[in-house]
Amino acid sequence: MKQLVLIMFALSTSYTSGALANEHRNCFRFGGQRACFHELGGSLLSMDCQLTKERIYACAAAKALAKAPGLILDADELEGGKNPGAVLCQKLGGRIVIGNDRFGNQESFCAFDDKSMTTSASLAYAQERARAAQSAAKPKPAMPAAAAPKTSR
Repeated sequence: MKQLVLIMFALSTSYTSGALANEHRNCFRFGGQRACFHELGGSLLSMDCQLTKERIYACAAAKALAKAPGLILDADELEGGKNPGAVLCQKLGGRIVIGNDRFGNQESFCAFDDKSMTTSASLAYAQERARAAQSAAKPKPAMPAAAAPKTSR
């Protein structure tokens, strides 16, 4: 729950801290359709996702970004070099779509029924950040006195 609150806070505060200036360079073509994205704390969230008056993004993609850190991927789910973000997308009820930027570079996105999207990399990144935060928060075992490095005087 704490992670959910932190992610929602990061998503809502990032919107006001410079994301507006970068919005339009984060546009992609999906077939004949064009979609642009908010850049929020290292993640992209489609403009279809609107900020509520409570300063929370209300869409399936934002909820997926908040839930991704709590999901565990088994090694067999990633067998054959599967994209972790794509696997997370499917677990969260989305489908993978490919978008092209203005230079022709491709990016995989996780699209939801409410038309909101995020990149599959954003889902994987959200999970990796949470995993790193958890391992950093774990207390490190103390070194036994015999194994402690000696200091010279």
